[in-house]
Amino acid sequence: RQRAKLAVELAAQQQALQVQTTKQAALERELDHKRRLEALGRLTAGVSQDFNTLINMVQQATIRLRNRPSVAADPIAAALVDEAGQAARTGADLTYQLMSFGRRQNLNPVRLEMAAFLEAKVTLLENAAGDAQLELAVAPGVPALLADRSGLVTALINLVANARHAVE
Repeated sequence: RQRAKLAVELAAQQQALQVQTTKQAALERELDHKRRLEALGRLTAGVSQDFNTLINMVQQATIRLRNRPSVAADPIAAALVDEAGQAARTGADLTYQLMSFGRRQNLNPVRLEMAAFLEAKVTLLENAAGDAQLELAVAPGVPALLADRSGLVTALINLVANARHAVE
């Protein structure tokens, strides 16, 4: 009888040990998965930061090219520059998403008065509009908003560029 009792107790202990081993293996897999995601996030953040710098250089170059008289006089060259600028904006959007994934995109929300903000960015937005007419107006009494300045600039440039392409 003692032997049967010990056998039952041993079976219960073995089952409990198997449950604990299964739980520990699952926790180790989860920890490994989190470590891999963290490493991927760090890698993504580093690469996307460098890529973002390159994209910004391309965007600035396309803006400067678009404003050259020789490009403005040549519709094919102007279309190619516009296409390059649109591709750069798409790349900037992808980079922003990658930086967000990597948790390295430091959002810095600040209080922005839209009228003053738009006035300060009017030249940049006009460049994004190209030949399309751009009118900026803020209704009186519009409250300030809390936004990341660079994220808002990127969003506005994309909206203006998309509107320009729709008009074209």
